[in-house]
Amino acid sequence: MQPKPTDKPGFAHDMTAGECRIDIQRLAAHEWPRLRAVRLRALAEAPDAFGSTCDETAARPPESWAAQLQSIATYAAVVDGEDVGLVRGARDDAQADAAWQRERRL
Repeated sequence: MQPKPTDKPGFAHDMTAGECRIDIQRLAAHEWPRLRAVRLRALAEAPDAFGSTCDETAARPPESWAAQLQSIATYAAVVDGEDVGLVRGARDDAQADAAWQRERRL
């Protein structure tokens, strides 16, 4: 039986997918630079998948990023120390607000 996720920032859960270990980590408000970097990378790789542009997103002030992490549960998928996926959703949403997975390189 899999452990249930928690709402506490900094939460991490380890999973294994084939030969790949995936850590699922909830981002805390002080980790806003990490959210910003992942979000900008997602926009660069899949610009048509989101409602905002890379330029608009890059122009947001630091306070905006920290506030997002305080109000929207945000989880990063981490493989070998690299953020390779992101999912976010507000408590009152029935679905994810945003999701991204790095393009797989063979």
